[in-house]
Order: sequence, then C-alpha cells, then structure tokens
Amino acid sequence: MRLPRFTTLQLVLITTLAALVAGLFTSAWEWRPVWTLVEVTHPNSAVPQPGPIQVFTERRLYADAVPLSARAVPMAASIAGFAAWGVAWGIVRKRGRESLAKIGAPGTKDHPRQRLPTPSPPLALTACWGLMIVGGLVALGIPIALMFTIGPLLFPTIYFSLFVGLAAIARGAARDSMNLKRTASLQLANMIALDLANVVFAAMEFALLRTDRVKAYLESTKGRSSK
Repeated sequence: MRLPRFTTLQLVLITTLAALVAGLFTSAWEWRPVWTLVEVTHPNSAVPQPGPIQVFTERRLYADAVPLSARAVPMAASIAGFAAWGVAWGIVRKRGRESLAKIGAPGTKDHPRQRLPTPSPPLALTACWGLMIVGGLVALGIPIALMFTIGPLLFPTIYFSLFVGLAAIARGAARDSMNLKRTASLQLANMIALDLANVVFAAMEFALLRTDRVKAYLESTKGRSSK
C-alpha cells in the first residue's frame, strides 16, 4: 500500500489544523454554559389545599450566566479560522496536483509541449462551487455553534460536520474539478448531523453536475491533467 506524499506546506497546514481543533475544544470548554438559579416561584402557595396536609409546588428558573453575545466573537473566529484553513488546503492541494501533472507530462526541447487554452467553466459549475462554499460554512457553523452553546461534549456524529465543512470549502474555493460528486456525497451524508441545508445543496449540486456543459468541461480538464 502506497502512503500519500505531502509537501512541506501541506504538513504545515496539517499541523495548523491540529492546532485549530485543539484551540476549538479549549475555547468551547472555557465558554461552556454556566447555569445559575435566577428565580424560585411557588405557583399555588396562596391557594389553600383541602385536608390537613398542604402540598406546595416549587418552580425553579435557570439561566446561562454567560450571554450569547459574549460568545459571538470566539464562535465567529473559530468558524473563520476553519474556513480559511479549508481555502488554503484546497488551493495548495490543487496546485500540487497540477505541478505533478506538469512534471510527468512528456516534452522535449525540440518539440515543447503546447498548452491548449483553458476554457472558462460553465455557469452551472461556478454555481456548484458556490454551493459547496456556502454549504461548507453551514457545516462548520453547526458543530461550532453547538460546542459554544451546549458544550464540547456532543454526540460523535456532530463532529463529522467539521470534516464535511472543510472538504466542501476546500473543493469549492479552489474551483477544483476533481471528485466533485464525492464532495457532494459527503454533504448529503451530513444529514447525520441534522444538516438539512447541505442535503438540499447536495441535491442541487448533483443536478448541476449532470448537465451536458459541465460534463464536457470536466472531461476536458481531466484529459488535460492526464497528458
């Protein structure tokens, strides 16, 4: 089994991702809810009960001592940090793949390899990339918002949404033409994190990827990368 090879920049990004994940859990633990008792009421204390035994009910009201507005800044910073990492990873991976294709392409000094003009992507594919970026932001926002409002100890499937968000943003921001259906499948699978938005986005992406112009463009880019 051949292990994947990473460049120095990719290793730096992987280390950065580990730091982002550690910082997210640390920050979410510091900003976890602190429930305090704010009010105690006795709804039927003034109503006499028949018989020698009087029954009183007590209602307690708890509130979070940390307001939601105070969590907005670290929450937004975490989402922005992961989104920026996804953009950087997508661009670096795409450029690394293109450079390897150029190195492996045949060419001589007498007959240099001619580069054909790259056609502009169709509007449907551009819309597909945009849906992946928006869906990635939604997928990142769901677990990060829950970690700051409920606590970092969540159901394991919620953390899958972080991976989906990074993959979708990386693919869409880099305007990559590789494995788009796989990324759309990941967005569809994010229903396990109760992410209905990405289910809708994935259905739209599959429809856009089945259009004739998108298929022709993807085939042409695949042919150029294999030369």
